[in-house]
Amino acid sequence: WPQCSLCDSGLGFANHIPAEKHYRTLCLRAQDGVPAQLAAEGLWQYWNVPGGSVRFNNLDGRIELWRGPVATRAPNPQASLPVPRSPLPVPALHTSANDVGWVQILPPVSVPMRVRGDWQAYPHLQSGTSFKAAMTEPARRVCLILGKLRVPIWPACDICDRCRGYEEHLPADKHFRCLLEKHLHTGVIVEDVRDDLWQAWNFPGGALRINYVD
Repeated sequence: WPQCSLCDSGLGFANHIPAEKHYRTLCLRAQDGVPAQLAAEGLWQYWNVPGGSVRFNNLDGRIELWRGPVATRAPNPQASLPVPRSPLPVPALHTSANDVGWVQILPPVSVPMRVRGDWQAYPHLQSGTSFKAAMTEPARRVCLILGKLRVPIWPACDICDRCRGYEEHLPADKHFRCLLEKHLHTGVIVEDVRDDLWQAWNFPGGALRINYVD
């Protein structure tokens, strides 16, 4: 039984997708000024089924079926190939200059409304509610990937004093307030501090990182 991957709870998929709650969450993810075709590529949801997979686009309602071995890497935006939600590709960090570096799994959750702005320029930072709606999926992905390692890693937030249950903590109001009060208070240019707000976890063969701004 499908559940929405964008919202906190999406019970009853057929009724939830056309509902106001899902629409508001979708508006936070697909911001003004971003071409619809580009925004749509970050709004697919996938399900693996025997013999292939199914994907649904939350922006334009496309439904596509894939028969055969499931792809394990992101497709060309022009291609009609699904990427499974699980297992997910793990971004690798290598030391050789000839090796591939970070691979983006999820795009930023919102686009700033002006360059070199403070937190007020970012739609998902306008309230705890919008922050929670935007950051729930990144938190879920971090826990899913780290939990599927041969030796699972149980992540903890490194900018808050305490963090119990990373998947629930990251989108929560406590983490949101900590982020604004310690790092993104009014007047601080977000672009200047964004690179200081990565958290990374190393494991054999690579690493995973998340940016707490977006």
